[in-house]
Amino acid sequence: MFLVTRRLENGELNNYTINRLKDKFGTKDMASGEITFDGAKAYVLGELSNGFKQMMEMVNSSRLSNAVRSTGLIRRGYLESITYAKGRLAFGKPLSEQPLMVETIYEQLIDSEASAAMVIHTAQVYNDSENGNDEKYFLLRILTPILKGYICKRARYLSGEAMEARGGNGFIEDWVNPKLVRDAHVGSIWEGTTNILALDVIRASLRNQANELLFNDITKRLSNIQNPFVNRVSKILKNIVEKTNVQTAKILEMKGEKREFSAKNIMNKLYHLTAASLLLLEADDMAEEQNNYRKLFVAITYLERYLLGDNASIMRISDEYLLEWFEDIVDWNKIQQESITPLVEKMEASYF
Repeated sequence: MFLVTRRLENGELNNYTINRLKDKFGTKDMASGEITFDGAKAYVLGELSNGFKQMMEMVNSSRLSNAVRSTGLIRRGYLESITYAKGRLAFGKPLSEQPLMVETIYEQLIDSEASAAMVIHTAQVYNDSENGNDEKYFLLRILTPILKGYICKRARYLSGEAMEARGGNGFIEDWVNPKLVRDAHVGSIWEGTTNILALDVIRASLRNQANELLFNDITKRLSNIQNPFVNRVSKILKNIVEKTNVQTAKILEMKGEKREFSAKNIMNKLYHLTAASLLLLEADDMAEEQNNYRKLFVAITYLERYLLGDNASIMRISDEYLLEWFEDIVDWNKIQQESITPLVEKMEASYF
């Protein structure tokens, strides 16, 4: 690994040539180019034989920053959609009260809150790893590719949904949506494509047993939930975690192509399990501190959409409640325990 400075110690320009700036699809305000280093002075960073490992330390940081960036794009798209929908009248009422728009915007909302929880949690793991916690180092080794692999890919889809939510104006450069769509696409390419990241998840599991650390981390988090009502939902997730742990172990025992074929499915499933556990932990805090079950509803709907999905079912259990509570969810109003009790009971009955 080498550092090439723009100027030398005597103030003169170093010997390099900028061949061209690239005409990119997005992120045009952050230049990318091709440079020829011909006779440039470079400074060795660290050990010559350790360059790739040192670079991977940087890649961990960059992958996390990519996930943060994509989380911001998801959040901006959601805010554009809900603001537009509240101000646009259709068939005599705001567009935000139309059932299909409720579904479109809510999908953006729960992914925004889940990805925010994931990047904040991983940033804390990163901090602990930097401070010498070896266990957190290997946990970070699997978390960063999971975040980068899922969130950055998801931002591409959700930025498109936000564009469509605005209608024809979403395709016009007067609005931010075209920029969000363009900028979102590079996230799943920078610092490793989705396929590379999925293989990295497998590699971290095989070399460092990072999958076991992640499952233990999720289980410990769910075991720390205090609110009895939230804990009823966490039991469902615990059961899914246990089953997925067994399935993952079986896949990791496979050889070669058979194991690689399931890599993206494993990566996505691990993301959803971790995100759901973090949403439930947030729901526990909100219930205990504010007697508010708004975040529990978000966690339940996340579970239902990504971990309890039944492709044969047209209607989800939570759909009727979403139509009733959508405005309260968006505005972060209080949802009472007795209001959400029927939903929890229906979930328990359908799962156990």
